[in-house]
Amino acid sequence: MSNSAQHKLSYRLESTYGVSPTTGAYVLLPHVGTTIGLAKGSIEAQTIRSDRQVEDVRHGNRQVGGQITTEFRWVDFDPILEALMCGTWTSDVLVPGVTRRSFSILRQFSDQVASGDVMPFQLFKGCEFNTLNLTLAPESLVKADFSIFGREYTNSLTRPGSTTETAVSANKPFDSFRGQVTIEGSEIGYVTEIQLNIENGIEPRFVAFDDRSAQGKLGRTRITGSLTIYFQDAVMLNAFNAEQTLVVAFELEDLLGNIYQFNFPRVVLTGGQPDVEAENDITITVPFAATYDPAEGHALQITRIPT
Repeated sequence: MSNSAQHKLSYRLESTYGVSPTTGAYVLLPHVGTTIGLAKGSIEAQTIRSDRQVEDVRHGNRQVGGQITTEFRWVDFDPILEALMCGTWTSDVLVPGVTRRSFSILRQFSDQVASGDVMPFQLFKGCEFNTLNLTLAPESLVKADFSIFGREYTNSLTRPGSTTETAVSANKPFDSFRGQVTIEGSEIGYVTEIQLNIENGIEPRFVAFDDRSAQGKLGRTRITGSLTIYFQDAVMLNAFNAEQTLVVAFELEDLLGNIYQFNFPRVVLTGGQPDVEAENDITITVPFAATYDPAEGHALQITRIPT
């Protein structure tokens, strides 16, 4: 019986889409959980029978998908952020771009390696990072959920390719106690939750005579999110009502003082109202969309500031 405490997740950059490198170390990925797996469609025969039975059902197209749930840390997810944004870290700054990167992702069920009864190694090829959901809430660690879209899956009794691994760092997750939120350059001290969503809109491209997808269609980079705040002034409500664009930023700081800054130079508020429920403090959840700013040349800039 396999135990999740002995599950390993690691990845390697592919130089050719869908082709797993045979050399080079896997990079261990600190995670809370994952749902990465193989999914298939189904095909049902439509032949009409007098006994009303279904004549045949077959497997359809194959694709890899799922989520990786993590606690966000300094540096450990930088290659993933780079791939997600289709950009390149330049002088500790990352903005959206058009460079695609695919990975081979390896799941290892370590307590099954010696048993010989199951396939303890699952390799997923042609994996691209499609979405990120980053969540900050009071008295909690910062959570980052990444979803992937991939091409192929294999399993084996022995480890595929390189046996070397890059060790997980000693970095500690970010929490909700250190950092700040600013709107139009002024710090806001009554935010109760931050949500950030980045979506690439990757969709499959199925072709005849192959049950796998070609490299998926890449859509637009859509950056949305929400701020939940205590209702103590009308600033956000007025901005929503007037369709005013705002400059919004937030930063995360870890225990050692390392900082990530998320800067949105042109934010459009897409909702917001002070709902009332029972005898509680009134909060407003304000959803937003970050759009391209001509002066800055991007919709989002992530800056890392080391200690």
